[in-house]
Amino acid sequence: MFIEKAKKLINRHTVISFDIFDTLLIRPYLRPTDLFVHLEKLNQLPGFETRRRLAERTARHKRPEGEDVNLDEIYAELSGPDVALKQQELDLERQTLQPNPALLMLFRYAKQQGKRIIIVSDMYLPADFLEQVLREKGFDGFEKLYVSNRPRKQKGYGTLYYHVEQDLHLDPKTILHIGDNRRSDVRCAKKAGWHALHIPSLQERYFQKYPLLLKFWKQHPSFDASVTLGLLIWKEAQGILSPYFERLGYKIGGPASYGFTRWIEKQATARHIPTLLFVARDGYTLQKVFQTFDNPHIQAHYVYALRFLNNICRLDYPPTSMGQMKTILRHFANKSDAFRSLLPAHPMNKAQTHRFIQDHLPLLTQLSKQELSNYRNYLSAYYQPGKPVGAIDSVTSFFSSQKLIEAAVGVEQVTGYYWGVTPTPEMPSHRFEAFLPHGELKQHHEIFTHCWPFMEFLFTAPQPPIKNITPDGSPLYDSHIPAQEEARIAAYETLSNGMLAFANDVKHIFKGKDIFLTGHFLVQWINWFLLHPTREDRKEMAVIFHASGSEHQEYEPLLSFQPSIRQILSSVKHYIRCAKQVYWKTPFQFCLTCLLSPVASRRIADKHFVLYFFPRLRKQYARKDMTIGRYTFSIVWGKRQE
Repeated sequence: MFIEKAKKLINRHTVISFDIFDTLLIRPYLRPTDLFVHLEKLNQLPGFETRRRLAERTARHKRPEGEDVNLDEIYAELSGPDVALKQQELDLERQTLQPNPALLMLFRYAKQQGKRIIIVSDMYLPADFLEQVLREKGFDGFEKLYVSNRPRKQKGYGTLYYHVEQDLHLDPKTILHIGDNRRSDVRCAKKAGWHALHIPSLQERYFQKYPLLLKFWKQHPSFDASVTLGLLIWKEAQGILSPYFERLGYKIGGPASYGFTRWIEKQATARHIPTLLFVARDGYTLQKVFQTFDNPHIQAHYVYALRFLNNICRLDYPPTSMGQMKTILRHFANKSDAFRSLLPAHPMNKAQTHRFIQDHLPLLTQLSKQELSNYRNYLSAYYQPGKPVGAIDSVTSFFSSQKLIEAAVGVEQVTGYYWGVTPTPEMPSHRFEAFLPHGELKQHHEIFTHCWPFMEFLFTAPQPPIKNITPDGSPLYDSHIPAQEEARIAAYETLSNGMLAFANDVKHIFKGKDIFLTGHFLVQWINWFLLHPTREDRKEMAVIFHASGSEHQEYEPLLSFQPSIRQILSSVKHYIRCAKQVYWKTPFQFCLTCLLSPVASRRIADKHFVLYFFPRLRKQYARKDMTIGRYTFSIVWGKRQE
């Protein structure tokens, strides 16, 4: 461990010198210049980052006699509104610079040993500013700070080291310099006669531990990737051992919930919406994350707008859903003796059930009006009459929760905010905004990620499915909670804590400023996780199942399925069904499902047909298209396209 090595070297030297950036202090960005990008986004000044870098380069060219320039000289090369950002740059540096926990411990150890401590850095920022920041972040008690832009000498040239030892009248052999840069902090220091210790930067150590994330960064070097990875590196540096699902919530759910809710805040602010209703269960953690923004102009509430309530309050159901039609019949049969007496003794199919409801619509409408009145009374505690309302959900096709809220509040007052919306004929009837563009396919990986059930897991709540609510708004659950639900609830409580911790860390480091996580980046980030699971991911996620089917009573593995041999043999049919559906397949499951599904067909247009051989392979290996008359036929060897 480098800490023990550093302590031994500190004990052997009289004077200990520390570098600042990426040593004592760290930024929550992978690239230092991303701070300029952040300023550009915060001030809506396109191109500022480029102009700021060019100004620094120009200032250095104008002063070839000096080895460094200062911030005033850099901003002298800028004009217009750019000039006003100098103080903002200093403020953002002060806010975002964080102490490196390991180096803070070393710094304090050197103080305890009675060593003379100096700080030596190549930097354009003012020395008095850096001195103040260092003291604020816990690095107090150093003898002197040397910054390259004051004597116009740099570590990178070696001249700053000579300047320091002459200024303090030191024997260079008594000095130990500690820093992250192998050239300027180690080789140049040793050349000047100092002893030097290389401390790998947090970023370097993080990517050695997680090489796949370095690969992601190289493929997606965007600002939002920079700040997300910067926060993860900072979190890792705290050295806190957290449960798996808390780490998953921080790493994946945290950025997703933060980016989505920040977008909601901007949309609601632009529309002057004073109240946001986060719909259960998807809005549970989203509402908590939104609260971290401390927006005094918007009230955020967690409310129930169940599909069940939409069924009974509005008699809204698709004629193809036997489950929803049965819900209406069961509910009103329990509520009304008159309606129960009308029910036929024999079972009905879908068409007969739909016809029965339509034939008795006057009575059902009368009964549903009372249910809507009850729901309106419940919702009245959460919004201001006559004021606009925002309804937040994850994804929608039929706007069931929004339609229910519209019926209670008024259509003209409600705007829906969604992660994504799948196009349906219902769309023109509702006012809504989508975080991501509309997609024709629910599983379209560029919009809804590779595995939407995993997103549903991130945007849910630590409670079982809700069957109804009481008059006072309390949820009603089934008396029996399946073991799969209990496991999901326990995991989600921890996962939600991790998501909220991410939002609170953003608040702490950036002091309420947006970090501009876009929907495009978040989908890339989530898809990368889905495509590159670790052994730990596969093991821990194997306990998470999600409810499927129209009645949500069938449970399937969410991402990973790792039953014992005994469990497999007890129900081979169940194992095969789950192996086909699970997203992270073992090599055996992958081969098995490929062999059991050797052929698939698809019509992608009126006159275009595709035949797939081994459609469950990971990619397409060959394709042959042919036209016969007015028809096109394609033969594909490999993965079936989404």
